[in-house]
Amino acid sequence: VTATAALAATILFASSWWFLHFSRSGWNNGHVVLFMLLAAWTLTRALELQRWRDWIAFGASLALLLYSYFSGRAVGI
Repeated sequence: VTATAALAATILFASSWWFLHFSRSGWNNGHVVLFMLLAAWTLTRALELQRWRDWIAFGASLALLLYSYFSGRAVGI
């Protein structure tokens, strides 16, 4: 995507209106988007640059993503 589209999506995800979409479970699902974006970004960097530290960053972000029940369900589906 373009930088403008990515910035717009990030602003939408970071705004409090996004949590209204999840109704009662918005308070515990907000971090899922952050960790998914972080994992996608670090995977992209690792594939493009082929540096071992980028792969370690991807593994760490994936560990954060799979750490909780709600995040694990979002990735596992």
